[in-house]
Amino acid sequence: QYVFLSGGGDIKALFSEDFFNWEQKKKPIIEAHEDFFGENLLKVGNTFLTDEGILFIYFVVKGKNNLNHFEVKASVLDKNNPTKIVRNIKDLVWESPDEWIRKDIVPLGIAKTGDNYISFWKSEDGVYTVSHPSFLFEKEKKQFPQILLNRFKHNPIIEPLVENFWES
Repeated sequence: QYVFLSGGGDIKALFSEDFFNWEQKKKPIIEAHEDFFGENLLKVGNTFLTDEGILFIYFVVKGKNNLNHFEVKASVLDKNNPTKIVRNIKDLVWESPDEWIRKDIVPLGIAKTGDNYISFWKSEDGVYTVSHPSFLFEKEKKQFPQILLNRFKHNPIIEPLVENFWES
């Protein structure tokens, strides 16, 4: 059996035995909701088979009065029943920068290369790409090492020395 995930509002699943006849499940896998930006549209990014299940990455498209905001989110779906969510990835994978708020941007899709997932965005300026490290999608989050910066007396990188005119 084949499955097709559809967006444009809610995320829904369609099933087919032969690629010609498709049956859409009435209940959405993920429902769109409304917030400050109005009704959110959910768009399919891509799916990737993992040991845990089907990693489903999707876009949340928010817009109101020519103000645009985008998010990348993800869930893990059951391999045997893709309408069942095994795990929602609680953390937001990515959020669009403030500079995009008035731009006409459309999410195109997501690809995997090495240990990174790349999202593609079409705009009037061309195509933007954003890299998302794979650890963002893992069940056990990796801890970033704590970095402590100490300023050495003659190191102007962390804090300029005001007595040196070229650093102030």
